[in-house]
Amino acid sequence: MKLLIKNGRLVDPAAGVDRAMDLLIESGRVKEIARAIRKSPGLSLIDASGMVVAPGFIDMHVHLREPGQENKESIASGARAAVRGGFTSVACMANTEPVNDNRSVTESIIARARQVGLANIFPIAAVTRGQLGENLVEMADLIEGGAVAFSDDGHCVMKADVIRKALEYARMLDVPIIEHPEDHSISAEGQVNEGFISYKYGLRGILKAAEEVIVARDLILQERIRSKLHLTHVSTAGSVALIRNARQAKTPVSADATPHHLLLNEERVQTYDTVYKVKPPLRTEADRLELIRGLQDGTIDCIASDHAPHTRHRHGDVVPGDLRPPGAREADHDQPPGRAVFHQSRPRPGPEGPRPRQDGFAGRPDHPGPQEALQDRGGGLPLQGQQLPVPGLGGAGRSRLHHRQRQFGL
Repeated sequence: MKLLIKNGRLVDPAAGVDRAMDLLIESGRVKEIARAIRKSPGLSLIDASGMVVAPGFIDMHVHLREPGQENKESIASGARAAVRGGFTSVACMANTEPVNDNRSVTESIIARARQVGLANIFPIAAVTRGQLGENLVEMADLIEGGAVAFSDDGHCVMKADVIRKALEYARMLDVPIIEHPEDHSISAEGQVNEGFISYKYGLRGILKAAEEVIVARDLILQERIRSKLHLTHVSTAGSVALIRNARQAKTPVSADATPHHLLLNEERVQTYDTVYKVKPPLRTEADRLELIRGLQDGTIDCIASDHAPHTRHRHGDVVPGDLRPPGAREADHDQPPGRAVFHQSRPRPGPEGPRPRQDGFAGRPDHPGPQEALQDRGGGLPLQGQQLPVPGLGGAGRSRLHHRQRQFGL
């Protein structure tokens, strides 16, 4: 198949490219990039006028729910949502049923992803068996089976000696540990950020310290162990400060923040709409702005969706807010709908040598796409109806895309 994408704005951070270019694709491989490529017989044409054409995005934190919870999401529906949003590679968390804590589950996820074939799916295995926080999984065996990282996300590894051993093994195996920073003894049954709004509306609050205590603990351990530690869905100014100080001290650590924590604050919960019940909870405006500063100065390495769909009835009014599980659909909201997604699986020569893989998408930066076209199964869209760009992040014409190959190992 030959495909010509014309008149698009090509953005390739790794190559330092941001200009109008045409792309010619043959059999899933980029054949030619030039300012003006003539259409020839047999070519399929996409007019990308007003669109951004870019390498495929990577989301390093999604919950695809398969195996065991396909009523919430499946690898097929999650992959459709991902490519619609311009994401050609996603890393899925281990809180499936059964938990991805052994090689057979990892290999089944990979086999199913290959069968679906829409996006690259990278399984993240659990740190502990059953995500119970007690006994470490067989990390080396899981890596051989295809796991790219380890995380008990959804739960924090509460015991310091367990996370210490996990970091030490991860250093030997050269893989990341992705920590869900939440002290459950502090967060308990909290629903929203603890502060003025939680007091005003009588909602159980979650102290910022629930996150910051674990961030501080893990950074102290990491200062000595020097493994690959990634702190996910950071949400408070205090966490950003701790990570910034650690990086200045040359402690190896990386971090991400979610779109909803970058774009929304705790004032949304005043509507009592349960789509704004997420974990960690939406924080104050001061926290939101500090997350943006952290993203701008490199303290926070990337944006990860934490796409966590639940069945629609569990997001709706039929379930009281204190019983509704936290989680947000984000995969098809992170970027506008992709008009074209292409994959290249073989090396391509380039000025910097062979490029082993090129995935890409073309999408309109200022068009959110029809709501009825969203592709995943879950309910709960905290960014639904949100006009983008928003103050504090800048418009598409002024934004910068950052490409880092730091500790993620994907």
